[in-house]
Amino acid sequence: MKRPSGLWQKPLPLRRRLVIEKAERFHRLSSDPMEELARVRKRAEKRGVRVLDFTRLSSDIPIPATERSCEEGAISGLIAEKLAESRGLSLDPATEILPIPHIDEAYRLLTLAFINPGDVVLLPDPADPAYRTATVLAGGWPVTVPLLQGTGYLPDLGRIEAEAALRAKTFFFSYPQFPTGAEAPSEFYDELIGFARRHNIILAHDATLAGFRRGGETPAGLLDHPEGREMGIEFHTLAPLHDTEGWRPGFLAGNREILFAVRSLLRLLMPPSGGARFRFYQNALLIDESERVAAAEIYRQRGEHVRNGLAKWGWDVPEQAGERFLWVRVPYRYHSMRFAAMLIRRAGIAVIPGTAFGEFGDESILVSLSASDTSLEVGLDRIGRALPRRLFRRLQRGEASE
Repeated sequence: MKRPSGLWQKPLPLRRRLVIEKAERFHRLSSDPMEELARVRKRAEKRGVRVLDFTRLSSDIPIPATERSCEEGAISGLIAEKLAESRGLSLDPATEILPIPHIDEAYRLLTLAFINPGDVVLLPDPADPAYRTATVLAGGWPVTVPLLQGTGYLPDLGRIEAEAALRAKTFFFSYPQFPTGAEAPSEFYDELIGFARRHNIILAHDATLAGFRRGGETPAGLLDHPEGREMGIEFHTLAPLHDTEGWRPGFLAGNREILFAVRSLLRLLMPPSGGARFRFYQNALLIDESERVAAAEIYRQRGEHVRNGLAKWGWDVPEQAGERFLWVRVPYRYHSMRFAAMLIRRAGIAVIPGTAFGEFGDESILVSLSASDTSLEVGLDRIGRALPRRLFRRLQRGEASE
């Protein structure tokens, strides 16, 4: 009997190569300069070099235990009381404050709630890479706004392309600024709010470094402006000066419609914050003010010691608002990646290259102060002994050329 013809009868090849094509968002997210430095570090350690790690972004000061307690439903109320006391803000705990177990998740929830595929999101550069990650995962199109030392790391809003401003849905910004530590004057918020109103843009103010409070003063924020509450929200952490074991418990405050959307996704995508998560909330929220002051003083002393030590070799590192890190310019005609790799090979010191925070961070490195006093002292000594004097001359030439 003759077999009927048909495509379904054609034998398939026994072995067919699987073609794996990564999504476009993967290529837009996967670049990480720290991976290359990890290989440099591994080779140095094989040679017997004990590498000092100054890349830790979290605090090394343990979060203090507390005998006080609060009900989970009372967290928003306590946050509202603190904001009223420190900044004179009157916020509704039920609708204008949203506690969140991990502040990095808040960036993602905001973009998922408001960004459609192809929408533009304005991102500062250099800045926390979490903004870009949240934007790409939501299908948005990141447009960088350069932050330059000559302008005090403030964005030049007049140089944002008209089409980008027209298509923009959200503008992320942070002051005190991470990683540079710069602060913004109150007049900046007038200009920014006017820009956002003209183009109907949600303002997302990352104020997670505001808890450092140099001199006991609370830096100005978006919500301090009369129109700020209408135009966007602020992101805060509850314990920026203490180690919360990988968690960054915090809260959002501001526009109630924005927070309603984020709260809805939070309930949908993240489990309730009971049990261990609530204990993190409670400990972070109820830290005594004396503990905060003591932790801030530890970091202030570390920062002053490192700045003075670097000044001996030609580095001029200004004081920063959020001094848990130092944003340090690299020598003249050096790239941050090349200089960070050289520090590992020659001095056994690991830092974060500025390109980890964007292309406009290529002339700086970030040095974390979350290390012991002994490690910081040894690191300064290694820099003086291991780096050639010509590098220090390049520092002075670089400053003169600006």
